[in-house]
Amino acid sequence: MSETVEALIVGMGPAGMAAAIELAKCGVEFAIIDENPSPGGQAFRQPIPRIDRVAGMPLPHPGHGEAHKLIDAFKTAVKTRGKIYSDTYVWGAFQDNTLSLLNDAGIFSIKFRKLLLCEGAMERPLPFPGWTLPGIMTVGGLKKLILQDHCLPGKKIMLAGCSPLLIPTAATIVRAGGKVLAIADAVAPDRYPKLALQLIKRRKVVAEALQAFLSIFGARIPILRSTAAISAAGDTRLESVRVAKLDRNGNFIRGSEQLFDVDILGVSGGFIPSSRLARLMGCEHFYDEQHCCWRPKVNTNYLTSQENVYVAGDGSGIAGREAAQIRGYLAASHIAVSLNRLTQSGADKKNERIERELSRIMNYANALNRTFLPVHGLYNTMAPSTIVCRCEQVTVGDIINGIEKGYRNINEIKRTRVGMGPCQGRSCEWATAQIMLHRGIPIEEIGYFNLRPPLSPIPFSIFEDFAQSHAVN
Repeated sequence: MSETVEALIVGMGPAGMAAAIELAKCGVEFAIIDENPSPGGQAFRQPIPRIDRVAGMPLPHPGHGEAHKLIDAFKTAVKTRGKIYSDTYVWGAFQDNTLSLLNDAGIFSIKFRKLLLCEGAMERPLPFPGWTLPGIMTVGGLKKLILQDHCLPGKKIMLAGCSPLLIPTAATIVRAGGKVLAIADAVAPDRYPKLALQLIKRRKVVAEALQAFLSIFGARIPILRSTAAISAAGDTRLESVRVAKLDRNGNFIRGSEQLFDVDILGVSGGFIPSSRLARLMGCEHFYDEQHCCWRPKVNTNYLTSQENVYVAGDGSGIAGREAAQIRGYLAASHIAVSLNRLTQSGADKKNERIERELSRIMNYANALNRTFLPVHGLYNTMAPSTIVCRCEQVTVGDIINGIEKGYRNINEIKRTRVGMGPCQGRSCEWATAQIMLHRGIPIEEIGYFNLRPPLSPIPFSIFEDFAQSHAVN
């Protein structure tokens, strides 16, 4: 099966939905793809339709009113000009202006005139001894279990890392009837005042933060400042977590350790852009030193180095859901202009006010990113035996041995098998780069992993079925 659309959007988060709404207003026919069953993305995640809300599960999270308004407008846009492909994976791009997709119906492709990638963000991993034990997950993954699946995975929960998700996720757990033993916040307290100066200008964010803190204070959850998880232990699953105080450089202070008996640990090192499909499409990337991550290079219209390919939302740089919506709208506006559905002067007039609002939001977003950027010393908790690549069981020691052999590019160091598993380095790339950086290799030499299709693991039987159904007699 194959079809052609004027505009193809990947991602039904705030950016993708806002783009769809604007495209529909401008009379552009579009299709939108997402791996999830419902629109919303990570920011406005909805419960799985077949799961009923049960007693003790969380009340709608802050921003739910905003979410419903955006989702309702998105659904109206789809009815007028669009088509949704939910539970659908983008696994390859083999022809010009064409994506290869997979869902329950099998393998198919969609050809586009314009492509907008709204891949969102992923949490930055912080490996430490024992971090691969069952019972340890990302903070975002823990929140997803509660909000989407209505599942509390444990009775004694702890959160750790340097992430703006720690406080709101703890509040979500409390509202769901769970117990949080402690929050180990690795951020140095002297980073917060600059963030507070920007925070007070964002009324909506202040209101959400106050709601979260009230839940935490009501549940008497201790917040351990300048503290990080340095090891986890357990026979077959997580049983305990050891935390320690950090000095100004992020190195843990010996003698300050505390041990917590827990069955769930949520960890997060903040966020980095998810741009795997943008890489596969050949879009140029650059290293953002301020936020310590690679991200796609886009112009003011969110057009990449590849003709007809746009990137918006957190995939173009971490800034949160409000900025994501604006970026999605602006990218869609330019797509409409390029398809002659909107004049440039008309777009400029519409966009002037919203661009000023984006500038104000970015002042806060940049302060937030600087506040929660992991300090280098956190990586000193990794022992040579600490696993970095889960898929291939590659350790810190293996990577160091590769560096000593002269591997200076991150694709060369794949010879140790790091990043060679089915996830293609999704969870180990950033940590591997940090290990190389700490040994004096410039980031320009390190680079980033080259990706290949399929982006997500696909059973080989699906390709057999596809080949048989398209066989020429």
